[in-house]
Amino acid sequence: MGPTLIYYSCAVLLLVAMAGAWLANAFALPGNWLMVGLAALFAFIFPVSSGRGIDWKTIGVAVALAVLGEIVELVAGAAGAKQSGASRRAMFLAVVGTMIGSVLGAFVAIPIPVVGSIVGAVGGGALGAFAGAYIGETALGRS
Repeated sequence: MGPTLIYYSCAVLLLVAMAGAWLANAFALPGNWLMVGLAALFAFIFPVSSGRGIDWKTIGVAVALAVLGEIVELVAGAAGAKQSGASRRAMFLAVVGTMIGSVLGAFVAIPIPVVGSIVGAVGGGALGAFAGAYIGETALGRS
């Protein structure tokens, strides 16, 4: 196989993998960051200096957009919780619980390669968010 065929085969594989990562967002998985990682891997394997590839400036823009997306998601979630009557303490503790639960869930996960850690991270994040919100609301005397 020639280098051109290898490049285009990898580019098609990249597009298919990115489409899968995009669909992962529907299941609350970190698809945006997976897409950034896939693009960075492609940029590493096929540098622009070889005549084809993805420039590292493009990866930087993708990282900035992914961070912006996370901020928008956090603000939208907080606004929705506030509209439902949640306190600031409960919202803050839910975010902290989500982070802690996701990390712990990924390590203490179902012993299935790759999928187990993803299920553990999502489940741990959900349990952490619930625990944080529950603690925040009960501290204020709400049930």
